[in-house]
Amino acid sequence: MGGGPIPSVRNLLIGFMFALVAGSAGCEQEPKNPYDISIDQRSTALRIPDRVERVSKRLREREEKAKQLIASMPSGADKVSDPTDWDVVLEIVSAADTAGKDGAHAAEVRELTVTIDFFQDEHDEIAKKIGGAVDYAAKQKTCEVDAWGAVNAGLKKGFEERIEERLKQTNDSFLLIERHEDALGKKNVPVLEQLAFEVSQASFVVHVAMPEAKLELEAMVTASAAAREHIKRTLEEENAPPKQAGKSSPEGDKNRRERVKRAEAQLVKVDQAEIDAKKNLEDLEQRTKDLKSSYDDALAKLKDAAKAKKK
Repeated sequence: MGGGPIPSVRNLLIGFMFALVAGSAGCEQEPKNPYDISIDQRSTALRIPDRVERVSKRLREREEKAKQLIASMPSGADKVSDPTDWDVVLEIVSAADTAGKDGAHAAEVRELTVTIDFFQDEHDEIAKKIGGAVDYAAKQKTCEVDAWGAVNAGLKKGFEERIEERLKQTNDSFLLIERHEDALGKKNVPVLEQLAFEVSQASFVVHVAMPEAKLELEAMVTASAAAREHIKRTLEEENAPPKQAGKSSPEGDKNRRERVKRAEAQLVKVDQAEIDAKKNLEDLEQRTKDLKSSYDDALAKLKDAAKAKKK
C-alpha cells in the first residue's frame, strides 16, 4: 500500500483550513440588531407605523417619568418615621437599585410592556365585551346596572394592580420589606414599598431602557423605510383595475375604499413616526449620560439622608 501521498493531502487540508480562518477573520460581520424587524407582508407593514410611534413615545414617557422619580428620591427618607431600622432601609434602597439593573427583572418588564401595549390598544373592546355580558346577565334577572362603567373602572384597576404585583415578584427590595416588617414598623411598609418601586423604576430606565433605546429606535427607523415601500405597493395594488372580468360589487368597492383609506393614513403616519424616531435619536446618548448622572447623585443623597437618620 503506498503511503506517500497522505502527508501531502493532510498538509493541503490543514493549509486550506488555515486559509479559511484567516479569510474569515477579515470578514467579521457586525452583530445583528436584536430589535430588527423583517417585513414581508403588506398586512404587517400597515401595523409598523403604530409600532414605531409607540416605541418612540414610550421612551419619551419613561425618560420624563424617570426624571420625576429621580427628583423626588433625595427626600425619600423623610417619609420614613422612627422607630425603624435604618440599616434595613439602606438595604432596601440598594436592593431596589440592583433590581433595576437585573437582567431577569428587565425581561419581566419587557414582557409586561407587551401586555400593557395590548391592553391599552384593546381595552375598550374588551371592556365592551365583558360589560355586555354582565349587562345581559343582569337583564336576565330583571336588574338594571351600569355594567360599562363598573367593568371599565374595575378592569383598569385590576390590571394595574396585577402589573405592579408581577414587578414586585422580581425585586428583592420587597422581599426585604416583608422579611423585616417588624423592625421597619408596619406603618412604614407602604412608604418603603412605594420608595422601592420608584427607585427600581428609575434604575431600570437609567441602566436598561435608555442604553438599549438607541438600537430599538434605529431598528424602528429601518422598519419605517421598509414599511413605506410595502404600503405604497399596497396602494398601487388596490388602485389597479380589477383582474376579474366584470364590475365589482358595491360591497367590494366599499371594502376597497376602506383599505385604501387606511393605507393612505398609515403612509402619512409612517413618515411622521420615522421623523420622530430620528429626532429622538439625535441627542439620545447625551440624554442617557445626563439622566444616569442625575440618578447617581439622587441615589447617593437618598442613602446619605438615611444614614444621617440612624440613631
